[in-house]
Amino acid sequence: MPLAPLGRLAVAAVELRRVAMPLIQPFHTADGIRCERDVLLVRVLGTEGEEGWGECVAEAAPGYASEYVDGCAHVLRSFVLPGVLEWSSIGVDGVHLGAPGHEMAQAALVDAV
Repeated sequence: MPLAPLGRLAVAAVELRRVAMPLIQPFHTADGIRCERDVLLVRVLGTEGEEGWGECVAEAAPGYASEYVDGCAHVLRSFVLPGVLEWSSIGVDGVHLGAPGHEMAQAALVDAV
């Protein structure tokens, strides 16, 4: 059965939250032991009370990928969100404008929508 097309959301507000998420067990790497993860969450509120959350999967520092949490927050705040808040509505097809190459940052917003 084909999926129904996704609708559009009239955005009232977007909020970025940084959270230190404790890991269930310590994570051992060549660089050391990690007990928590720095996470950027995106919360989108719709004009009719809708609420969506997305998580940015970037790490605290560039490593296996060039994107990192501080950079993703900057890209969202400075380039993506100003445009989103000016639109009358948004769908998952519309968030890739204004920040080509920043897939992790944009995916967090797509997940929230």
